[in-house]
Amino acid sequence: MVEHTVSLPPSVTVADGSGGLPCVRVATPLCTGEVYLLGATVTQWAPAGADPVLFLSQRSRFEAGVPIRGGAPLCAPWFGAGRSKDKTPAHGYFRTSPWTLTSAADGRTGTSAPAPGRSPPPQMTVAPSPSPSPSGRAPRPTARTVPSARRTS
Repeated sequence: MVEHTVSLPPSVTVADGSGGLPCVRVATPLCTGEVYLLGATVTQWAPAGADPVLFLSQRSRFEAGVPIRGGAPLCAPWFGAGRSKDKTPAHGYFRTSPWTLTSAADGRTGTSAPAPGRSPPPQMTVAPSPSPSPSGRAPRPTARTVPSARRTS
């Protein structure tokens, strides 16, 4: 089982996912989701009572350093081969870098609001792990919030 040092609400669990890679699972009355700490990739998200929203390729290898095919990857610091068309790996090194769960909480933030009579959606923040990227530099972003159920009306 994956070790974690962050206090987690009951709606959030850390587990060994496919290929033994660590993932974070979210289950609330509003939605379910799964985020792999490899590349901070959202691999599953579904509103309560609905089919999954994201596509995940059956060809995903779930190996350290190999991007997960499909889902909602974090593509940065470039997309594709970059503006000059000479960058590797495709879509940047953020999606193959290890990330660390730094916080998780049930509650309202920003424009998130639960449907009447329902629990607030969870918020989860991940940050780059201290290990350097293939270029020797640590990834620059400090946080990313995923998944959140949002009410539009």
